[in-house]
Amino acid sequence: DTPFPDGQYNFSEVIISSKASVIISSGVSLECNNLKTTDYGKLISAGSILITSSCIVGGEVHINSSDFDTTTIEVVNKGALYLNSPAIANDINIFSEGTLYLNSSIVANNINVYSGGIITHNEGINKFNLKVENNLDIKNPSGIGFIFYALWASSHSFFLHLTTSLV
Repeated sequence: DTPFPDGQYNFSEVIISSKASVIISSGVSLECNNLKTTDYGKLISAGSILITSSCIVGGEVHINSSDFDTTTIEVVNKGALYLNSPAIANDINIFSEGTLYLNSSIVANNINVYSGGIITHNEGINKFNLKVENNLDIKNPSGIGFIFYALWASSHSFFLHLTTSLV
């Protein structure tokens, strides 16, 4: 594991790959245009992260702080994004074999779940909040139907807020 020392950082691009593991503590503020994890790279964050362009998750990203803001999130190629605290994104795309673990809340303008993409939560989490301002587009077959069933069957709290349309 490679921790960032406390402070403010600004990068054009951050790439975490080849099984590298980076830890962002609560004393770190990271701003970058693009963040990418690939080839089993892992980011664990308790600090502030602002991504002005895209966050591409092909490895693992764990967001444990209340300050995560990005324009676009793409969960691809067996990537896993664990949102353990509130987050904001303009667009979220979950591609085949990508998984969004929504253990808190997220507000997004648009969410696209492609065939094989999954929105779920970790075991032991009994509620989450998914707010979509514009479109939630589920490309069949995806994991969302299974997730609704699992939540309803176990009497957990689930809130899906759509302000425009379910495509």
